[in-house]
Amino acid sequence: MSKEYRVKKAYKIDVVDPDQPLLEQMDGCFWPPFEDEVHSSYDLSGWNLRFFGDCQDDEYGLLNYASYHTDIYKTESYPQYRGKRKQWEEDTRYMWLRIADIVTNAHVDIGDDSTCCFSTLNFDIRIYKFIPRVTDSIKSLILAMHQETQEQLNYDTWFCPESVDEITSTTIKQREWLRIIDGNREHNWNFNFYHMLDEHHALSICYEPSEVWPPMHEPSEKALKVIMMPFWDFMDNLSLTPPSQERFEIGRSETEKEQASDDFSW
Repeated sequence: MSKEYRVKKAYKIDVVDPDQPLLEQMDGCFWPPFEDEVHSSYDLSGWNLRFFGDCQDDEYGLLNYASYHTDIYKTESYPQYRGKRKQWEEDTRYMWLRIADIVTNAHVDIGDDSTCCFSTLNFDIRIYKFIPRVTDSIKSLILAMHQETQEQLNYDTWFCPESVDEITSTTIKQREWLRIIDGNREHNWNFNFYHMLDEHHALSICYEPSEVWPPMHEPSEKALKVIMMPFWDFMDNLSLTPPSQERFEIGRSETEKEQASDDFSW
């Protein structure tokens, strides 16, 4: 990935066309570079996960964020309740452990004297444990999980893939990630990425840029590339090290960050 996407670069719109979505008029955006943020490092049963960004606080104690040392192979590590709400049943095919939520903002310059914050960006980081049945594949489980969310929300404007053929694969820093897009056409799209740690466990990054285009708008390829720029910067600064390799110090600290690869596209 080009270095220009990892620094604060002031893309500018000279004059805004009120009849067109703002994002469709942009060639790029800027955001606080993740490489300048503090970072967090987790020991997940020997896997070392490190990412940069400001982790949100669990103000009401309902999100059950994982500790820096968590055994992802133990079922007890996956909270069954969020407050009084049950998150999974005993016969579930999947359960999740919330690692962190990273929130930042995306901006664009308008004219010579104005800067617009056009979106809040959320990065929802989780570990999923899958308990497949005989006929299940990982793709079919991921699809079922997102379709169940659609059924629970019961929004007419919620969209979700209908087939595993709509789950695509992309390579980021020499690791394969499965990508599935869903969301509410009136509000936000969710760009979900899954990397399998083994046949039953996955690291998940859900990228949620908020209200970046008008309700029911179908974004162009150009607009999608622009709004994905902060995501690629976040992934440039994320590292995942298997148990057999050297690990970073656990917790929140400052160390030299890993260089990014450039073998992917939106």
